[in-house]
Amino acid sequence: MQLTDRPTIPGLSLRRPLRGSGDGPPWLAVELATGHVVVVRRASGALTATDLPRHPHLLVAQPVLDEAGEAWTTSAYATQGGLDQVEPGRRLLPGEVVTVGVAVARALASLHQRGLRHGAVRASSVVVDVEGRPLLDAAAIRPGAATSDEAVADLAALGALLIELAEEPLPERLGALLRQAANADRIETALGAADLGRELMFACSPRPLTLPVAGAPGEPRPARDPRWRKLTPERLRGLSLRPLLLRGVLVAVGLAVAVALGLLWSHLADAPQASAVGDRRGTLPVAPVADEPIPPPGGRWQGILTGLDQARAEAFELADPAKLGAVDASGSAALARDGEAVAALINQRVRPRGQTWSVLKVQTLYSGTGRVVLAVTDRASSYQLVHLDGRLAAEHAARGPSRWRVDLQWSGGRWLFANTSRIG
Repeated sequence: MQLTDRPTIPGLSLRRPLRGSGDGPPWLAVELATGHVVVVRRASGALTATDLPRHPHLLVAQPVLDEAGEAWTTSAYATQGGLDQVEPGRRLLPGEVVTVGVAVARALASLHQRGLRHGAVRASSVVVDVEGRPLLDAAAIRPGAATSDEAVADLAALGALLIELAEEPLPERLGALLRQAANADRIETALGAADLGRELMFACSPRPLTLPVAGAPGEPRPARDPRWRKLTPERLRGLSLRPLLLRGVLVAVGLAVAVALGLLWSHLADAPQASAVGDRRGTLPVAPVADEPIPPPGGRWQGILTGLDQARAEAFELADPAKLGAVDASGSAALARDGEAVAALINQRVRPRGQTWSVLKVQTLYSGTGRVVLAVTDRASSYQLVHLDGRLAAEHAARGPSRWRVDLQWSGGRWLFANTSRIG
């Protein structure tokens, strides 16, 4: 690609081309005003944000013009790709199936209410953003009113996709609901996309998608250097022995020097410290800035997490979104997920009873200014969903020990949830 092929779009800083087809590759860019990473593509026949409903789980394109007046679009950068690319061959746990199903069903419902259909509900069209949220890619949607049969076809495609992705055996209620959706185009049913999104919440407890964990601070694993190749007998015979011996000698000398320096440092560290007043050879203690977080010792994270879990359980039991401000950081993926869960409880007029989480083990993966990443092992209690009049709506069994990646953010003088995703 020539440098002249790079478009100049006000408000965007284009970084590099991505793989693509058609009228040239898409570009990875950064919005100068927000710092958000986006993908820039040439405008096609697909509908843009001006034609589509606003929905948190619908990935839509925003129309923009370059300096030459050509039409382009920008959309969020889904770093994990489609569900056909995230951990290939791995099946989703029942709770993850619910997370994906509820998000996509609600996005479909918003389209159907506008008289639109998606028409391409498959694993590659359900993408995962940088925070681990499933999004339905709207790139396949074309103008034109959808018939009721086409809306039913979207529902059937979603049901079939969830069955295909799910790990067997599924809980009885969840399996029956997905089969009903998958057969919506062949049997008479009153089930719609909005109904499926609501019923899935009763069928099984949702849980965050399990994404590949590459270590803090959560960036994808870098590809292995292509120069690192397996040392085969054929390659060994082609190598000169003298450089290998010289390299071995240099490595041995380096190790010896490192050991000597380590012993010297240990001796100095164990020596008694000078206590004379006015000795200024040591560094002076620096007082921390009032708003700067001081990560506590590892043992204290367990207490912090327990307090956050208790506050979260109270917010769910009262179905009070305002209480999530004491649990999740503003604008975070955790707040978006918990807010949706509270909204679902309000809409369905149910409340959880007896829902608790117990933190068993905490390991610090990353610690930086204003942010920490923890590996947390916990378990969840059994609980009930009850109607507002006290009638039992559903029962959920206890969950055994599970390992999670938990991102905490320092905000307003306290640690709050920023994101969570399951490990392994």
